Amino acid sequence: MNRHVVRNPFIIFATAFSILMLVLSIFVGLSRLEGVSGNLIMNLDPMNSPILGDASSLMSLFWILAAIIIINLILVYEVYNRELFMSYILSSSSMIVAILIFVATSIVASLN
Repeated sequence: MNRHVVRNPFIIFATAFSILMLVLSIFVGLSRLEGVSGNLIMNLDPMNSPILGDASSLMSLFWILAAIIIINLILVYEVYNRELFMSYILSSSSMIVAILIFVATSIVASLN
């Protein structure tokens, strides 16, 4: 059984940080965009034309992040005893993706 995963402080920190960033992204997205209706400005292209999307596009980011975190946790659990370095890379990638989605949510919230 793979009980050593729970004792590794880096994997615990990476998982907790990823989940915290997911919760913060949802909080920022829902609190800042509460009264906005219709299309949202998702990004600006090089000509400063807005790229539009609806709120479901933003919510899909949260679902994608949750799926990435869950898949990486399952992979870390499976490869921990065989390849410790790979489990660190998977945990780190969850943190990096969580930070990037938080930044994207913050940008969308600030543009609208």
